[in-house]
Amino acid sequence: MSGKYETHAQLARAMPDGTIPTTVLTINDRAATREAIIASTRRAGLEFVPRSDWAAHKNRPEKLKNDWNYKGIAIHTAGRSYSCGPAALQMQQIQDFHMGGSRDYADIGYHYALDCFGNVYEGRDIRFQGTHLWMLNTGHIGIVLLENLQEPGEGKDWIGACLLYTSDAADDSTEVGVGGGGGG
Repeated sequence: MSGKYETHAQLARAMPDGTIPTTVLTINDRAATREAIIASTRRAGLEFVPRSDWAAHKNRPEKLKNDWNYKGIAIHTAGRSYSCGPAALQMQQIQDFHMGGSRDYADIGYHYALDCFGNVYEGRDIRFQGTHLWMLNTGHIGIVLLENLQEPGEGKDWIGACLLYTSDAADDSTEVGVGGGGGG
């Protein structure tokens, strides 16, 4: 890769005494920046799981777009999609969903994922634009939290609201049926 790239990043981890030491990275190589992110994450005591360890599919390089001047981070939640479970399998399922069917993305849309144990999973290579925000992917790192952090009914979640309603109704000893087929 030709050209000179410079990245400035900070990794902060609160200490028990409340202080937040920072590590500043200045690197002039995109691949070295990826390695520095991995090393800094591990130095902070977090488990970093590279793509190869969760058996990621090969990306479609002809569809990837370079992106580097990051100005923001977009945090996503898995909604009702996942609970605390095997994150490698969840990553594979998300990647299959993103790369298959009508979506036909170049790769998993998120750059990183965090499971409910605090492990960091590498998604799309940080050197390439993600596909996680409608028309706003340029300059944004995509991070997905692999856990259901959504309350039923939150964010126009009509299925969750129905489940909450049926749960409340069941608590009132009211018979509630879901689905068709009649009954008797």
